[in-house]
Amino acid sequence: MNNLVSSKSDIDYIPLVTPKLFSLDNVNYMMSKRKIAGIIIMGANDTSYEDKEIPNVYSPDRSCPYDDYGLYVNNSKYQKCKRITWNPYGSGMLYKSFNFPIFRLYMDSDIQKLKQCYLKHNMATSNGELVYPLCAVQMGDFMFSPSNTEICMRRNIAGSLTSGGFCDPLGDSNVWSTLYPLNSPLKERELIIVAAQLDSISQFYNFAPGVDNDASGFITLLSAAHALGKAKNLNMITKPKKPIMFAFFQGESWDYIGSSRMVYDMERGVFPADSKNWPANITLDKIGYFLELRQVGLEDQRSLWAHFDPSSGDKSRNDALFAALLKAGTSASVNISRAPSDLPLPPASVQRFLRRDSGLSGLVLTDHKENFTNTYYNSHYDSLNQVMGKISSQGLDNSDSLSKRLTKLATSVARTLYLLASDSSSTADISKITADENTTSELLHCFLQNASCSLFQQVVSSSNAKSLPSSAYPRMVGVAQSPNQVTNLTNHLMVYFTGSQLPDVTKQSNCKSNSTDNHVYTYLWFQGQDFQNVCYRATVYYSPAVSPAFILQDYNSKDYSTWAESRWQSIDLKVFLVANPSLEIGIFFGGLGVLILSFIVVRILSW
Repeated sequence: MNNLVSSKSDIDYIPLVTPKLFSLDNVNYMMSKRKIAGIIIMGANDTSYEDKEIPNVYSPDRSCPYDDYGLYVNNSKYQKCKRITWNPYGSGMLYKSFNFPIFRLYMDSDIQKLKQCYLKHNMATSNGELVYPLCAVQMGDFMFSPSNTEICMRRNIAGSLTSGGFCDPLGDSNVWSTLYPLNSPLKERELIIVAAQLDSISQFYNFAPGVDNDASGFITLLSAAHALGKAKNLNMITKPKKPIMFAFFQGESWDYIGSSRMVYDMERGVFPADSKNWPANITLDKIGYFLELRQVGLEDQRSLWAHFDPSSGDKSRNDALFAALLKAGTSASVNISRAPSDLPLPPASVQRFLRRDSGLSGLVLTDHKENFTNTYYNSHYDSLNQVMGKISSQGLDNSDSLSKRLTKLATSVARTLYLLASDSSSTADISKITADENTTSELLHCFLQNASCSLFQQVVSSSNAKSLPSSAYPRMVGVAQSPNQVTNLTNHLMVYFTGSQLPDVTKQSNCKSNSTDNHVYTYLWFQGQDFQNVCYRATVYYSPAVSPAFILQDYNSKDYSTWAESRWQSIDLKVFLVANPSLEIGIFFGGLGVLILSFIVVRILSW
């Protein structure tokens, strides 16, 4: 790299770098020399090409993630992470603007072609000179969007003669459900919500594994929902006094898009969207407890940590929430500690709820007491291999420990919810609620490794099963057009885990709502466990996960996320040889001379 930036040549370079060299300091250093026209990274993951060593810490996110839209934005004591820097490894590189493209190559064949081209044509002589022709690349990544969301969206409204638009709001759909139907109006502080983030983020769209960041949380929540659904359907538990609601938020990596929208809708009395036809309208004052699972794949001081906001919620309810979690954790052999009372909440969706209603009791469960235990937060290194390696370095269990530990935590979460909903101190019922390790292991495999797994095939139709890829679906949120595959699969899994099969319905055309449903049921036709096609009825729903800023057309909003994505032309990378500039100039003037001479000859002959 030093040879590149110290070169006296006027040529613009596109360095082919290993993942270990791709850091903000190195990129800034190369930019300062004004010799860089782009950067290509070789296999930027934990099994990178010819560079098995990866940084010990790497987070392109900010050191204080999402603070501008969280609970403490106007709090002089906690804003800007004054009390605790949650992500001390954050470089903020994810939000930097570079005036050149940055590509990642992950196919070994492509990397080999570039290396061979370089070694054959671009190796300097003993005198340090380059001999033409040289190997060159052209990186194509044209964006239609202008400088910011406000200009882009207003140009969208004005219309475009060429592209049909310039950008689109980021977003998707949230998935939410209730364990039992909400057939009657809710009482104040009666509802119990358990939530997790569904999306991930990194610098590369198709490689944002987010194993600890979000997958550990939502997979635990899915496993807990399966445990409660199984206990309910087998009549192992009685219906609790209070309703339980599961929420999976999309777009949280972009300043809480999904949770902000749900809060916005609840404030305006339009949650659910067709609440006029619902027996139970959900508003913020109906929420009593809010339990959120964030990064829970690792441990800190051999414990998970329960965080509360120092000034929100009723103290007795906060204590009751932690007591239930502690009791359930003890019953499932999960060590849970309470974070210091003077610490603010770490980045979490519940901040958006507390920002509008400080009366509810919110608890965020994480694998860190203070600084993030995850040193690869929101990066392409937050992968299954790295999380497993970190677990091993902590001296925990064997290679299957992640699924074992998440299963125990899922049992703890499910039992906590039932204790809170039952207002009961008895352990007789909660002992029957147990998460299944095979289910947790299959969820990890399906979401992180192979989407064509058996479980995913069971929850889709036979025609859709054929299109499931043998790799994991990306979980980085896209533009708000329709729910992505991860959202749909999460919805289907919740139907499968908490709903009930209708054995009398044998045709897809009959798998639909009827007049007695009171609008609270959804119906889904899929292959099922025996791949014979079944109809399930459940209380599982979608809700919009698009920032309210785009509804209000407030594109400079300080209250809501305003992230949008540019529309693109196709992205391509071309490799070719370039001749000596002197030779090119000679050919140009030679051709020009031939052209002039031909005009003279033609003119003479025409006389």
